[in-house]
Amino acid sequence: MHADLNKAVEKLRKAGTGEIRKKAYGELVKGGKVICEDAKKRAPVLTGDLKESIKVKEHEKDLFVAVEADYPKTVKYRKGKGSRKSPEGGRVYYAFAMEFGTRKDPAQPFLGPALEANEDEVEERILDAIEEALI
Repeated sequence: MHADLNKAVEKLRKAGTGEIRKKAYGELVKGGKVICEDAKKRAPVLTGDLKESIKVKEHEKDLFVAVEADYPKTVKYRKGKGSRKSPEGGRVYYAFAMEFGTRKDPAQPFLGPALEANEDEVEERILDAIEEALI
């Protein structure tokens, strides 16, 4: 995000529950959904689980929206051999490996490129919403 938007968001966090905050947050959520849909289009398809796991997480209180992939709310870990930890149960979390690659497999980024492709549009929509609310 650009410095102007960061300053605006910080002021909105302090502003309480006014009209400006509501409009800006609405555009932030819409922007998160745009990025989410783009990430789903870019996600590599092996079984389809990765694509299905891409979701928008809304945090209205903190004026924050996140686009996450196969990132569970709670994960219990058990100790494996050495210092490695492995998740209990059978679910596989591989979005990180797909996004950044592993020693054996090259990266196939989908979240970063979706953000980069839509960042300016989302930022502009938020700033327009703030400006409209001020008028």
